Amino acid sequence: MKRLGVVLDGVGLPDEADRARRALVREAGFASIPPPLAAAALRALASRRLRTGRVSGLAEWAGPLAEAAGGHLDPLTLEQVAAVLETEAPAAARDARRILVETHSAPSMPDAAATTDGLAIAVRNGIAFGEDGPAGVEALLECLVGESPDHLVVLPALPSDWKSAPLDVRDLVTRQGLLSFSVRWHGSRPALLWELVPPTQRPFFKLLES
Repeated sequence: MKRLGVVLDGVGLPDEADRARRALVREAGFASIPPPLAAAALRALASRRLRTGRVSGLAEWAGPLAEAAGGHLDPLTLEQVAAVLETEAPAAARDARRILVETHSAPSMPDAAATTDGLAIAVRNGIAFGEDGPAGVEALLECLVGESPDHLVVLPALPSDWKSAPLDVRDLVTRQGLLSFSVRWHGSRPALLWELVPPTQRPFFKLLES
């Protein structure tokens, strides 16, 4: 449940994601909300605005949830929360960016090595929907694209057994729009074809061969 809002937004199911978010916010109404759940709620609310353009309600909940999350506020969540609050609550956005600078080095993108090392286990758990199954789906999505406010990275974490294999991704929801791409290999060299809808601007793409 902790990751469902973000995962469902990413695969283009915002209505279903909203149902997961409502469950998180209901739990956030209790004083004893666990720190990991508070951090997940913040990221899910930010995802609603960044990925679907819908009003997030983040400005109302940011303060209490951030306080409850404490040390569980990871860099990616802080950066996404700050991006949403820039327009909804600029003072709160400044607080989020200050915390990011004070406690973390600038991350924004997934850690390719960490994501790749744990991908097989995470995806297996995600398919089985075990203790926190959506973690596997989210790990897979983060292997496909990394997001930053001004650019995207295609395949930021390329598992070794994906090399030399053709890959097709359609309508992945990102902060820049709907991303589709295909990878074809010419020996050890990959070729990337991509489409972004709407084509409002051309983001920076970089295919990593790690």
